[in-house]
Amino acid sequence: MFRRLIYSILIVAFVWVIFSRSSEISLLAETLTEGNWDWVFAATAVEILYLFFFAFAYLAAFYTVEIKARFGEIFPVMLGSMFVNAVAPGGGVAGIALFVDDQSRRGHSGARATAGMVVHMIADFSSLTLILILSMTYLFIWDSLPSYVVIGSLVLCLITGVLSAILITGWKAPVFLERTFRWIQKTLSRLVNPFMREPLLPEDWAAKSSSEFIGASQAFGKNPRRLLRTALLMMLTHLMAIGGLFMLFLAFDYRIGIGQLVTTYAVGILTWIVSPAPQGTGVIEGAMVLTATTLGVPWNVAITATLAFRGLTFWLPVIWGFFMLRRVKTFEPSPGPEWEEGSVQVVALLIGWLGLINILMSVAPSAHDQLVVLGRISPFFVPYEFPITEFLTGLALMIAANGLWRRKRVIWMLMIASLLLLSGFFILVSERYDLVFVSLGLAIWLIVLNPKFTIASDMSSIRVGLVVAAAGLALALVLGVGGVYFLGNQYGYEYDLAAAANQTLVMFSQFYNPGLEPILNAGIYLITGIYLLGAFSLGFLLMMAMRPVQIWRPATFEERSRAKRIVEKFGRSSLAYLTLFEDKAYFFSMGGSVIAYTVQSRVALTLGDPIGPEDDFSPSIKDFRVFCAQNDWVPAFCMALPNHINNYRSLGFDAMCLGHEAVVNLEDFKLEGNANKSFRKRFNRLSREGFRLVIHEPPVSSALLEKLRNVSDEWLSMTKGSEKRFFLGSFDVEYLRSGPIAVVYEPDGDATAFTNIVPEFQLNEITIDLMRRKPNTESGAMDFLFVTLFMWAQEKGFATFNLGLCALSALCEDVSLPIVQRGLSWFYDHGSWIYHFKGVFEFKDKFHPSWTPQYLMYPSIVNLPEIWFAMILANAGADDLPWKFIMRKPSPSQPSVMLSQPLDAQT
Repeated sequence: MFRRLIYSILIVAFVWVIFSRSSEISLLAETLTEGNWDWVFAATAVEILYLFFFAFAYLAAFYTVEIKARFGEIFPVMLGSMFVNAVAPGGGVAGIALFVDDQSRRGHSGARATAGMVVHMIADFSSLTLILILSMTYLFIWDSLPSYVVIGSLVLCLITGVLSAILITGWKAPVFLERTFRWIQKTLSRLVNPFMREPLLPEDWAAKSSSEFIGASQAFGKNPRRLLRTALLMMLTHLMAIGGLFMLFLAFDYRIGIGQLVTTYAVGILTWIVSPAPQGTGVIEGAMVLTATTLGVPWNVAITATLAFRGLTFWLPVIWGFFMLRRVKTFEPSPGPEWEEGSVQVVALLIGWLGLINILMSVAPSAHDQLVVLGRISPFFVPYEFPITEFLTGLALMIAANGLWRRKRVIWMLMIASLLLLSGFFILVSERYDLVFVSLGLAIWLIVLNPKFTIASDMSSIRVGLVVAAAGLALALVLGVGGVYFLGNQYGYEYDLAAAANQTLVMFSQFYNPGLEPILNAGIYLITGIYLLGAFSLGFLLMMAMRPVQIWRPATFEERSRAKRIVEKFGRSSLAYLTLFEDKAYFFSMGGSVIAYTVQSRVALTLGDPIGPEDDFSPSIKDFRVFCAQNDWVPAFCMALPNHINNYRSLGFDAMCLGHEAVVNLEDFKLEGNANKSFRKRFNRLSREGFRLVIHEPPVSSALLEKLRNVSDEWLSMTKGSEKRFFLGSFDVEYLRSGPIAVVYEPDGDATAFTNIVPEFQLNEITIDLMRRKPNTESGAMDFLFVTLFMWAQEKGFATFNLGLCALSALCEDVSLPIVQRGLSWFYDHGSWIYHFKGVFEFKDKFHPSWTPQYLMYPSIVNLPEIWFAMILANAGADDLPWKFIMRKPSPSQPSVMLSQPLDAQT
């Protein structure tokens, strides 16, 4: 996925370079046509031979460090590195990285490949230094030695010296080099690892890399003749390039002197190396022309020969290198239709790029002249006279690009329809056949990719969008036609119904006025109102088309009954019972598992792990992920247990620790002992004062539930909170009536605290859901409640008692993003103004439980913000949100499909 993304970016960069330099390429073509074609072809042949010898020099450099590569492997990488260096500024680092990655993927050591690149650069720079010495001597004799040539030569010598020192260090001082590698790894790990899913470098990177680099350096030391051979090949390569430049001067009827030729070439290549611009673009040309004219070459000949030389030594390999990228191991297509995946991303980036050009031209008038050349090749180009249309068109294209990237079927259909309509317009109206070619090309490209655009949109939302757009159009027509009639007749202008309707449609859809000139403020307001209606209506329709599938109905009785059977058979966690609530939707796998989830925004948020047969765990996650992709949802497994964390990771999920679940071992629980004196004292005191706990088995009476509602309401008022959803139950009469409730009574018989008890089915464990008390409850009442519950559960034969999750408590060592985890830990320490994280932890920790981590399993770090927001929405419930009237989702009560018998330990 990451390699496809990089390749897509490189494609866009290639298009950008070609179009942004289109005038330069056109000038180059015109320049070549003006020369003698015999010499131009000869120069071209020599420059191609130059590229071959350049590749042979790479082969020799790699052979020096004992890497045996083949010409067919090296040549595409060399051309590809020239391309990436041209589009990715970084002093040639991108090209080096491409070489190293390619060799690594071919089974060679990355450190040895890096050493080979160092050898090649030393040979290249050393041979160039010899040519520079001759050139500087020639310039000195002419009394024309500029300071920038001297400084550039010193910089080149410095770089060559540093590179040589690195190789010699690996040869003569391997221990020092190994320490250096360890320092690099330690520094990078400290700076980068907190932001990475996994460590940037493996633990043994320093040892392996230093060992390989030292081995390569020692191989160079044992065979220095190999370096000499590489340097001689590079010298021959430079001489070929000089020969090509000489032929280009001949092509323009000028026989340049050998001193002028070598010096012009040397200064140009030196500028190429030390220039901060990518591949010295725009700098080399000036340096070569200035040097040649200083040495007596006519100005016009110097310019034409230099431009032709740059065309053959820069543009030819750059364009050739782009088309050779797929021959490089880094971007080699995998078996199967992976190219289609990359094509989807490329076409989405291209549409987004066209939209960005429109936006920039509308908001940056100063850049309009530079961008208009690019804009005119776009089928979505809007003349500068209509900046509103330009901006809104660009914004719509950016949104459409996002939809294409997400492979939305509706957006794909809209884009094809738009391109076909534009093609008809260009043929019948504007006669822009170049844009016809571009429009039809994009449309055909999208049609070929038809199988990839399978992601559904929410049809109910689209229908709402169509209704809103139709209503907006109708209102615009009424305002437009009626406004023209009223204002026109009132001030003596002729009224044409068809013309007014046509003008209104143009203003509504294209956001510019095709001819109606307002002379009063009322007319300006009328036109502005139609613009706003059009922008809102069409924008709302586009956003509705982008909306993922929504869940508009609760699960059916059959679905809930099926889920209940699976949960009762395979449920083994404190969350199993909560999956049966009516605010859950269900996904059933082919292997017999069920996943309880809800959809918030475009996140499919599950409650815990899949429940079902053990051997169906991974297959059910795969099936659910495919199901989510089809509906344009982001899957996120919330409160997953650590048992299957490796299964999640093998399927592409990362882990974030949400907190720890407290589980009390009932076999070890007792009141005696110094460690238990804090809650033992409270329990004994309240027992003496007449407090008692009663377990009310279902069905619970309505009278008791009414008393408990008062307790619950007082608790909600005290905590300034509201009923939550999804991760917890809420005070619902039918829900509470269906299970046991533990109630603490004061000596006067008044209920002061309660909790409801829920089963975990196949796990011999019991847990609780709601836990509420009155504000004025006697201190220690909750301790009394739980101690009595523990003893009751012991009598029932349960092995453990689950006290639930303590959110954000403690750090997990096996998470993917340590820095985010540390941020959550800081929030745990300082976020008491939102929730008493520490207080909850300290209350549960007094019972000496074992702590089990629970995780959020998410597909990518970029999804984390929307997943967190979805968790907030799911926990709050639609009833508590100010925008609930927009969401229009069911707000169900708590479940009715529940167990209604007394709890006993599982046998």
